[in-house]
Amino acid sequence: INSVNPGAVGNAGDIQLNSGTLSASNGAFIGSSTIGKGNAGNISINARDNVSFDTDSNVRSNVFFDAVGKGGDIRVKAGTLSLTNGSQLSTNVLGTGNAGNIFVEARDSVILDGRNGNAFSSSINSDLLTDALGKGGDIQIVTGLLSITNGADISAATDGKGDAGNITINARDKVTINGFDTSSEFLSNISTSGGSNSVDNGGDIRIVTGELLLKAGGNILTSNFGIGNAGNIFVEARDSVILDGRNGNAFSSSIKSDLLTDALGKGGDIQIV
Repeated sequence: INSVNPGAVGNAGDIQLNSGTLSASNGAFIGSSTIGKGNAGNISINARDNVSFDTDSNVRSNVFFDAVGKGGDIRVKAGTLSLTNGSQLSTNVLGTGNAGNIFVEARDSVILDGRNGNAFSSSINSDLLTDALGKGGDIQIVTGLLSITNGADISAATDGKGDAGNITINARDKVTINGFDTSSEFLSNISTSGGSNSVDNGGDIRIVTGELLLKAGGNILTSNFGIGNAGNIFVEARDSVILDGRNGNAFSSSIKSDLLTDALGKGGDIQIV
């Protein structure tokens, strides 16, 4: 981990890992943060074959409370990226500054599956948290196949003062968002949101793929709970878009943009081509 500690002024160093494969599990983490006045470092992982994180393992870039600076970017390049059982790639702002961006380039596939009990979903996320001031980071994924299952998610959110980041996915073959976690009923999803404490906008979602499949309650969602606009959704699918089924009697598979109760702003546009 690299960090700028409380009271310190300066930038944290970058972290770069090059390998054939990388495996982390059982709470292992790679991190960069600023708790003082300065920028967090960037994290780069370059693996010829597979990168896997399992059982609440994380790659994190944070701007903490009272910190002033910019979060570092996270870049992963591999054959396959797998996040399972509550593992995460995340950039967060709790102080003053912009969150880092997340870039994933996986030649074959990106797989997000499951949750760690009722705690954390396997996810790629960027959040501007309550009382934070800045901008959420963008998330960009380029791969052959993207699979999000059993309550996993990709999300960009703001609950502070600043816009949420955008999510862009370019999957050569297929994007699948399937099902929910049976113990907690969290849905598999791709989402952006503005929270109830936010005065700014949710991010846009853009997906370009061959086939998009939403099944058993899987969803794509932009929303706003506060003062600001929900993001737009753009889907370009070369072959097909399929929405199928529900999560029991609860939630349908869906593509939607919501401006929720007491929110003030505009719902996002949805375009499918």
